[in-house]
Amino acid sequence: MFIGRKPELGILEKFYNRSGLDIIAVYGRRRVGKTELLKTFIKGKKSLFYAAEETTPLLNLTKISELYGLLIEKSIGRLDSWEILFEYLKKESSDERLIIVMDEFPYLHTPPDRRYQTIGSDGIHNSTR
Repeated sequence: MFIGRKPELGILEKFYNRSGLDIIAVYGRRRVGKTELLKTFIKGKKSLFYAAEETTPLLNLTKISELYGLLIEKSIGRLDSWEILFEYLKKESSDERLIIVMDEFPYLHTPPDRRYQTIGSDGIHNSTR
């Protein structure tokens, strides 16, 4: 159930209705409804929603590229970098607005074996979950 986020939806709609390109970071404590807010916002709009996985950056890039290929109904092939993906998205969506939601953003660029490390007084220690 989605309750009480009208002000936040209004802000997102305001950005959506502007001309040009915007990048918006939605962040905050876990389990407060950020994902539901974004899912509600993109309903009825051309959008790509990708929930990043705790895997390698390259595998996340491959998966989001495949998801975009399904959205536009054509294969875009294997992309080697995020820059190439974003250039492709920019070019392909120049005639129509496209919302791209990348949920669990930290998983996109940090390999799983490096994600939970902290620096202690005696060097680097892997943190436990």
